[in-house]
Amino acid sequence: MKGVTAACVLVRLVETGWSVQLLAGSEGPCQPWLPLGLGPGAPACEALERARALFPGRLVALYHP
Repeated sequence: MKGVTAACVLVRLVETGWSVQLLAGSEGPCQPWLPLGLGPGAPACEALERARALFPGRLVALYHP
């Protein structure tokens, strides 16, 4: 994930656990969904905290399609 500039970070729960997607404003996704390293049993607040720690200064939001 080095070298990626993201305006926003989306966090979602999938069958295998929590994942994130980096968005670069109106340009859309920077990368496909990436695993966050938390299993599906982890609470949403823990996933949000981890995403904020990994991507400081970025807007972090839960995504539910």
